Amino acid sequence: MHPLFSITKDDIKALNDEQARELVARLSMAELEAQGCSRAAVTWGGNQRAADDGVDVEVASTNPIKAGGYVLAPLTAFQVKAEKFPASKITGEMKPEPANTLRRVFDEIAAGAGAYVIVSTQDDVSKKFMAERTKAMADALVGSPHVGKVTLAFYDAQKMADWASAHPTVAIWLRSAVGKPLRSWKSYGAWAHGETDESAEFLFDKGVRIYRSGRDGDLSTLDAVNELRKDLPANLNIRIVGLSGVGKTRLVQALFDDRIGTTPFFDAPIEEMVFQPSVKCRQEIEIAKSFSTSIASRRTRAIPPGFGAGIVKCSAVGVHPAR
Repeated sequence: MHPLFSITKDDIKALNDEQARELVARLSMAELEAQGCSRAAVTWGGNQRAADDGVDVEVASTNPIKAGGYVLAPLTAFQVKAEKFPASKITGEMKPEPANTLRRVFDEIAAGAGAYVIVSTQDDVSKKFMAERTKAMADALVGSPHVGKVTLAFYDAQKMADWASAHPTVAIWLRSAVGKPLRSWKSYGAWAHGETDESAEFLFDKGVRIYRSGRDGDLSTLDAVNELRKDLPANLNIRIVGLSGVGKTRLVQALFDDRIGTTPFFDAPIEEMVFQPSVKCRQEIEIAKSFSTSIASRRTRAIPPGFGAGIVKCSAVGVHPAR
């Protein structure tokens, strides 16, 4: 993982109750999507302090889960605590007073060969004390018919930091949540001006034509989406130029919409860079603006030869409206 997206245990400890629970939910959804499973299998929400039968976030996937990940089974229940949670508290959590009987949720987890994970965002423990916590969890099952049928785990702040660092889009959200936003990045969403719903349908305008450097002729918007998707996994830097309002940002947003196009949707972190340009970059932006104004006044459409020269592996794309 690039250091830009690294999360520390101190970042995890800065979360409040609701943020900690949301983090586990977001990470669970990201984990499922990374394995080709539906994020809809994750259930969470409600009042953090409300009675929840010992479950804050539940994963109930109909698909197998790969071994070695952070979601331990297709049916995994997370209990999230934004507090220190030593072994002495675990029995009371799994077998609450006054009855001191095992929570009913363990009947369901055991029947589904599932997992139960306690998350403490304030704990940062050594291997020895981690073992004490997992032993306390196992001891709480003794005397029930569920011994050996439930996978048990305890995640501390470091474990959660490692998990968050594995998913850049979640890491970006987390940094914003703790007041340390990455000012040059923001997660996928309704980027285009005036839009608020990222699931809104992309409307095709046959009058809009797209031109690529090194390619003769124009492209329809759909053809451009398919071509650009082929380039992105190759780590190309793609520069898009055009007059204000012609749909440059909305085009980029459409690249990540799997409802559009025929090219297979690629698996990649979805981000947009919003930067404070350097002097050189500002000069290049002015060139792009000048070029767009020039082609508009001449009512011609093309990409100037050599545009983007000096930029490693750069492909230029021009977006222009119909005459």
